[in-house]
Amino acid sequence: MNLNLLTICSCEGECMAARIKRQLMILLSSTLVLVPLMGATAAADPTITEYPTPTSNSLPYGVTPGPDGNVWFTEANSHNIGRITPIGTITEFPLPTTDTSLTSITSGPDGNLWFTEVGYPSRVGRSTTGGTITEYDIPTDSASPIGITVLSPYL
Repeated sequence: MNLNLLTICSCEGECMAARIKRQLMILLSSTLVLVPLMGATAAADPTITEYPTPTSNSLPYGVTPGPDGNVWFTEANSHNIGRITPIGTITEFPLPTTDTSLTSITSGPDGNLWFTEVGYPSRVGRSTTGGTITEYDIPTDSASPIGITVLSPYL
């Protein structure tokens, strides 16, 4: 199994960020796939493109559309936050610490990306779209924050 492939499914050659709101993001094993939702104008057979992450064995995990028009993702094995542009350029931003495993990521109403880290200590982190990362320790010893989301009315 290749643990450093990011797969993007795009319809009719359109850029992935422009269609992100009309696509379903699915993470299967170590692969990111964007699939058109019902009702979206899409070709019957979407084009699937795989993008290797710069760090080998990185294990892309969580994924979210970013406030900047890019797709952002976590790399569970390499302690990086990743960003892929509509033309497929991947940039990795390393965490300040390496004692956790990255899980979920979401876009926040503040224009930043928020993510979770499982380990000792577990953390919640924030990344600007420029890649500046701040981590916040969770005080509960046995915390395992696997998911993170934004609730209404911020959607």
